[in-house]
Amino acid sequence: MNAGTGLGAVSLFALALLAAPVQAQVTELPLDVQQKLDMLGATWGQSVGPNIRAIAEVFQPLLEAAPKDGIAPIRDVAYGPHPRHRLDIYLPVAKGQPDAQRAPVPVVIFVHGGSYVSGDKNAFPAMYSNVGIWFARQGVLALNATYRLAPQFAWPSGAQDVGAMVAWARANAARHGGDPAKI
Repeated sequence: MNAGTGLGAVSLFALALLAAPVQAQVTELPLDVQQKLDMLGATWGQSVGPNIRAIAEVFQPLLEAAPKDGIAPIRDVAYGPHPRHRLDIYLPVAKGQPDAQRAPVPVVIFVHGGSYVSGDKNAFPAMYSNVGIWFARQGVLALNATYRLAPQFAWPSGAQDVGAMVAWARANAARHGGDPAKI
C-alpha cells in the first residue's frame, strides 16, 4: 500500500468517526426538524440562498429556546474605522469564581458566512448570536463580527478585516476577561 492509499483510508475512517456523532445528534432533534432537514438536504446545492433561510427558520424555535441566562452581550463595538467594522462581545459566564480569582479565558471569533460579498453578524440573529452565547456559556470570551463587502471593497479587504478583528482581540481581550494569547 502506498502512502496516498493509506492516507485515503485514514481520512475515510476519520470522516466516519466524525459523522457518527453528527447523526446521533440529528436523531435527538424533534421529528419535524429532522424531516425538514431531510427534505432540504436533497436539494441543498440547487438553491443555497433559499435553503440557508429555510435552515434558519427550521432552527429558529430551538435557538430561541436555548439557555441564555448569564449572558449580556456588548453590541456593536468598533474594531476599525468603517461602519461595518463592528463586533458583539459575549462575556463568559462565571462558574462560581469571583472575578478577581478568575483566570483569563480563551477567545473565539465567529465570522459570518457570505463569501465576503454578503451577510452580516445580525443576518440570522437567533442563529449567529447563539454561537457567541454558546461559547460564553462554556466559559469562552466570544466575538461575533461583521466585515466590509465586495465588490465595493475588493480583495484583500476581507482578509484585512479578519486581521483587524484578531488585532482588536489581542489588544482588548484582557479588559473583558479573555486571554490575548489564546485566540
